[in-house]
Amino acid sequence: MGPKTRISLIEPGAKRAGVYFSLRLKRNCHNEPSEHETPGRILVLANISGKFRYFRRLLLMNGVIDKSYRWTYGNGHLVLLGNFFEESELGIACLWLIYSLEEKAARSGGYVHFILSNREIANLNGEWRYAHPRYAVKRKSSKHPSTALYDGNNELWRWLRHKNIIEKIGDMCFLHSTMFKEVYEPHLSITEINNMARSYYARPEDLFVAQKREIKTYPVADHFDVNAIITGNPSLDLNTDAFKGKLVNMGVDPLYGKPEALLIKEGRFYKIDARGDRTRIR
Repeated sequence: MGPKTRISLIEPGAKRAGVYFSLRLKRNCHNEPSEHETPGRILVLANISGKFRYFRRLLLMNGVIDKSYRWTYGNGHLVLLGNFFEESELGIACLWLIYSLEEKAARSGGYVHFILSNREIANLNGEWRYAHPRYAVKRKSSKHPSTALYDGNNELWRWLRHKNIIEKIGDMCFLHSTMFKEVYEPHLSITEINNMARSYYARPEDLFVAQKREIKTYPVADHFDVNAIITGNPSLDLNTDAFKGKLVNMGVDPLYGKPEALLIKEGRFYKIDARGDRTRIR
């Protein structure tokens, strides 16, 4: 791809007309690093399931973006633990928003980690990639460039193929709970596990043929030299003690039935509910 092309997408579901978020198409996509140093703060979200408006609300409520979709989280990291994808207009808009935030975060010294779940991988090669988003339209104002996604959503498809299924940040590893059996490979490093997984993205049915294994937290934690495993499973309580304190699980706010957020700051873990109330859990 040549010089970066800037495009603007209409905000899906906006209450007023003329609200956009912008992005720059990447010149090239590269495999994501599997390991990172610990930043000052990490916000973790999971299981958005294509709910664009709620995703936007969580980002605003936690200071990640402003109402104009500018990155306001400084050098903080945003970890998105999969299950964001839906083959719907709003679901694909979630992916475009994540795509746009990656570059904006990098310009401020921050980082966006989009870690895939089985849902993203299973639907990676679907018909959605050929559709041109209805919200990607030419703007009437001559002050702004036209939105030109001539190959539909294929740019997202190329981008997703470089994502990981597990990442290590400091002494913590992050993965969606649907991928536990795929990463329990005692003889492989995290980078090797991600490279192996990417080799199956063209035929995802082969990645999930393994028999469901018992999740053994201590061997996984010891092998990757981590003190915490952060994952997402809406059917479990946050920070269940079934894993003797090593597992921190992204749950659902029991009052509102919405996914919770997790803030990790200065070694402390805080659950953030749908109202923005913060509770220390570790």
